[in-house]
Amino acid sequence: MRPKSAFVTAALGFLLAWPVLAQFPTPLPEPDPDPDPGACPGLRVCPQRTPDRSVQPRQEQHHENAPQALSLVSPMPFFAVGNGNGDLSSSLYQFSLWGAITDFVDYGELGVVLFDVTYGDTPWGQLYAIGENRSLYRYELTTGVFSAIGNTRRPINALDWCNGVLYGWSETSLVRINPTTAQTTIVGSTGFTSQGDLLCSYAGSLYGIARVSSGNDRLVVFNTTTGAATWTGITLPGREFFGGEIDGEGRMFVGRQTASRIDLYHVDLASGVSSLVGTYPTPLGLYGLSTFPTTW
Repeated sequence: MRPKSAFVTAALGFLLAWPVLAQFPTPLPEPDPDPDPGACPGLRVCPQRTPDRSVQPRQEQHHENAPQALSLVSPMPFFAVGNGNGDLSSSLYQFSLWGAITDFVDYGELGVVLFDVTYGDTPWGQLYAIGENRSLYRYELTTGVFSAIGNTRRPINALDWCNGVLYGWSETSLVRINPTTAQTTIVGSTGFTSQGDLLCSYAGSLYGIARVSSGNDRLVVFNTTTGAATWTGITLPGREFFGGEIDGEGRMFVGRQTASRIDLYHVDLASGVSSLVGTYPTPLGLYGLSTFPTTW
């Protein structure tokens, strides 16, 4: 153990040197070019968990006819499935939202047409998807293996996990889906027809995008005990919004496709206003949208 007198000597030396040391401020650490590559196995692009909002968003190529977008940053990447492009095989792809849609990665075609995709109930695990053929599928992010779980025996075009339960929207019925067997149980009649996606908030509320006979798509919220849905009063800015998700900061996004691009909108639940936040030129289409659950 160092004697007290040595501490006194060291302290005096530090005070005498302080005017010199103060002229050399501590340098800032260099940014990590590859943030924790082991934290997101199976991803082609590994995102930062906490984006630095002081950095200017990277500009991505936009379609020449795309409207002006609102600049937002989402903490984790999105996954989406395409519409099959007429070849009976949907593509799985990933993108990030950094003031614009960026880091777009096409994982390739999966051999079936998929109507929706949702991230599993545990982080960094699995994607679940529902097919046009009524089958439930699982995509392993760590291995890239895509496999069928079983047939739900009913038409389902919307899927999401909420409060530990995998829900599906089958025409006008809300159903629970066993993720191991694909067996379904009807919760009840919703009173609305599914347009193509379910969205679970981190407060545990289950939302859905409903198709109406005339007019734009509507956002509804479900009673997961009875299955009944209630219109939130929010009407989306158009029809055929097949994708929707709530990100890690509790913000709602909906997406739709055109022949040459995808459009992503932010929906403000308080005001009901939908704002375009990104477009990306791709013919892959958009039939479902998902992102990672907030667990850190």
